[in-house]
Amino acid sequence: MLIRTPSKNYSSHDWIELFSDMPSLNNAKSFTVDNNLLNLTLGESEFLKSPGVSTHIIRGIGVKTQSGYIYNINLNDVTPGKPAPPPIEVLYENEGDGTVPSRSLARALVWKPELLQNRYNFTYNTFEGATHIGILSNKNALSKIVEILEI
Repeated sequence: MLIRTPSKNYSSHDWIELFSDMPSLNNAKSFTVDNNLLNLTLGESEFLKSPGVSTHIIRGIGVKTQSGYIYNINLNDVTPGKPAPPPIEVLYENEGDGTVPSRSLARALVWKPELLQNRYNFTYNTFEGATHIGILSNKNALSKIVEILEI
């Protein structure tokens, strides 16, 4: 569950419905549908395909990360052109990088067997306490980047 309202729960499979139910997201709905973004980003068959190049993942872990929102209103009751009020509760996971939950960040691990079989390099590096943006200034992560680039 990503979003819960008095009448409906929205999961990652309900993006179009969420966009339809909340008038202020109509532009996002049009952009998503017109560009087939859900199939390209959430479709299992597409995501399971490796990028077909050497791949090095560098990510943070162990940072409190938002994972869901509970509202006391139904999203289709929000006045068109107005944002939804703040949620009454924010759900957190202790695993992630402060922006993206670990379960999403770990999806790239499904590429490893195919990449290695095709003789591409694959590394998956985690850095405790590094945030989504903070990883760019994490000394250990920067050292790993230098090592990967062989500078």
